[in-house]
Order: sequence, then structure tokens, then C-alpha cells
Amino acid sequence: IDEGTSTGKKGVPSNQIAGISFPVNVYATDDYWNKTTAQPTVDLTTTDLYDTDPSPKSLVNGTTVFYITFVKAHSSWTITSSNDSFYTDYTSADIYVNPNSATKLLILVPGENPDEGNVSAGGISGTPDNQLAGESFQVRVRGVDDYYNMDENALATVSLTTDYPSADIVNPSSQALSNGEAIFTVTLARANTTSYLSATDTDPFPLSSTTSSGIYVIPGIPYKLQVLLPNEMNEPATSTGKSGTVINQVAGYEFNITVNSVDNKFNITPTTATFSITSTDPYAVLPSTKQLINGTTTFGITLRQANTYQKVFVSEYDTGYSLIGDTSTEVYVEAGPPVNLRILVPGESRNYIYSGKTGAPSDETAGVSFPVTVDACDVLWNIVTDTNTTIHLTTTDPNDTEPSNQGLTSGTTTFYVTFKTANTTWTITATDLNGGMSSTT
Repeated sequence: IDEGTSTGKKGVPSNQIAGISFPVNVYATDDYWNKTTAQPTVDLTTTDLYDTDPSPKSLVNGTTVFYITFVKAHSSWTITSSNDSFYTDYTSADIYVNPNSATKLLILVPGENPDEGNVSAGGISGTPDNQLAGESFQVRVRGVDDYYNMDENALATVSLTTDYPSADIVNPSSQALSNGEAIFTVTLARANTTSYLSATDTDPFPLSSTTSSGIYVIPGIPYKLQVLLPNEMNEPATSTGKSGTVINQVAGYEFNITVNSVDNKFNITPTTATFSITSTDPYAVLPSTKQLINGTTTFGITLRQANTYQKVFVSEYDTGYSLIGDTSTEVYVEAGPPVNLRILVPGESRNYIYSGKTGAPSDETAGVSFPVTVDACDVLWNIVTDTNTTIHLTTTDPNDTEPSNQGLTSGTTTFYVTFKTANTTWTITATDLNGGMSSTT
């Protein structure tokens, strides 16, 4: 106090530290800042939104001491008096507040801002923005005091992790604070879920760990198509984007496949893309094109060529999403039930779907044996490899000797026939002695 001067005091306020109380002297004075013995009851309030103002006090012999504790740092605050005796009130000069020493870590994600001193809100204002799966964003980690003020001198080596570390990416995974803060680049993989980040100080005397607010992740930018066969399921945030073991299919029997549009982490994206479908099976029954509804569709296809592995291919068709096509997992196609016998003589070869063979019989020479192959086939002329039956072969040549009956091995067998009578045409008939398949000539 400097009685009788124009301001009544001298000096400038010292900087204060958040959370540390300091004394404030209040005097009753005359118009010339001379102290008096007046004893009004005085109340003090500050401009710090988050501190607790002291209780009113009565002056004793014209003076008293209050203790003030600011909590919001990196700002200047004032103190204003009020009283019950109609004296003129007073507002102090600005008092700058520095942070206290760091005690813990604080994570700030996009959409959140620091709100230093706001202990009840955890030092944060705002709400996290939704993030796109597979797209990176920045996260700030701070060293803060008990009142969530950033301490620019905080020392910590921060490790930042997610709750799905097998697929999420944090870069770098660990770094030291610089001027009280570290910035990480994070990419979350799983859509339609809420993810959390955890920050830990790995130094020997660590600051307290923390967990972020929940970050809701939405599907990312449409990137590619995905084909799922029976027993496969979409599995986002994995290396293949799907789980399950493909089930063998039967030739000629329709089964359902699912096609999705997905982001680069295999989350389904809600597009209306149109796509075309092809297969390694040249005889497959496929729709020419299909359209996705909210990023997915399921439809039936029929594979017809058996005893081999087949694939299905999908490619975007003229809808402008620029989606990468996809190739299905290999699916083994089994033959259907055995219903037909097929005879192949020299000059003929196996075929599927139509008559079951191509070519025309070669002329043979009387007295010279030639091979005759008999296959057990399904309705599409695929060999049924697990057929167990006995085949009887007869010819229309009245002079030859017909071969002995033979069983099938892996659905097929070969007889040798020797015609004796020349200059005419003969036929050969195969019969299933167990009666399960139709005879053929």
C-alpha cells in the first residue's frame, strides 16, 4: 500500500501457480488511499471461472487477509471486492497464473479442446468427431497438472495404444513430450463401434495414465468389392476381411453368395454399386449384373463343372465408385448323384453339360482290340468319383467275345473290345448291374 498516492499502491502482482493459495490483503481507505479503521464485511470474487471464491470476512481495524487459489493457468485473472457498507468496491490488477507441475496425462482427440482448470469436465470441452475407418487423424497427449493445465516443462515418454491393437495403427507408438505435448497419428480399423485410446508414461517416475473419450468409427471410403461364399462371414479389421471355411458345393445345385462394398479395412460401406459376375466354371449359371443395396446383396449362382476347384470374380460395372474387383476363395465342386453311364470310344472325348461327350467314333479293324471307357456321371455328365457299382458291357456284333464285368475305380473303368465282323456298324451298351444308373449305348 502506498497511502496518499494516485493509485494507493506500488509494485506489480507476482505471477501465481495454479492450485497454490496466496494472500490477498484488503484495506478500508479514504479517498486518498489512507487506511481507516472501518470494519465492513467484504466478499471477494475472481474472474477465474473454475476456482472457489473465499467466504466473506469482516475487516478488523480496517484490514483483513483472504487466501485465493486460482486453478486455470495460462491466463490473467482479477479479484473484485464487494461490501455491505456502501463503500466503493475495487478490482485488482491482472494476475497471471502459471501451471503447476504435471501429475498426469491428458488425451485430446479431434472435436475436443483443452479446457484448463475445468476439473469436473476432465479438462476437456467439446465432443469427439466421428472418424472414418482406415483414415488417419491426429491425437494430442499432454502432461497436465491436477487442474488439467498443460505443463510445458513436463517430462514423460508417452506410449499410445488402442483397444484393438492388432489392426489399428498408432504412429509413432511412443514419443517424449515436447513443450508439454506429443502429437500422434492414429488410424482406427473397425467401423460401427466406439474405440478408446490409452496413454501411458513409460518413464521410471511416470505421470498418471489416462484413457480418451470414446471415438465412434464409421465406415471409410468405399475401396473394393468383397465376395463371400457359404460359411464365410465379413470380418472387418483382419488381413483377409472374412472368416469361416468354405463348404464344398454340388454341381448343378444353386447356392447363395454375398457381395459387399468395403473400405480398405473391410468394413461394409453403404454404396449402390452395380457389378458383373464371372467364374472359372465356363458352364456356371450366373446373373449378368447385380446391384448393392446399402453396400451388400445376396443372390444365387449354380456351378456345373465338378471334381475341381472353382472361383467367382466380381467387378464394378459402370457406377463410378472405382471399386477394386474381388476374387472369391476357391470352392471345391462335387459331382451330383450318379444317374447316367457314359461310353467313350476312340475318337470321342469327355464333355460337360450337353451330351457329355464330343467327337465321333473312329473306324475300327476286325480282330483288333480297342479301349472303351465307361464313366458314372451325374445329370451334368460330371464323373461321380465315389460310385461303387459293377458294369456289364454288350455289343451288337454277334461274333465277338464280350468282355467280363468290371467295377468302377474313381467313377470310371476301361474295357477292351474286339469286333470280329467287318464292313458294318456295331454299337456297344453299358449297363449298371446294381440298377442305379440308366444304361447307355
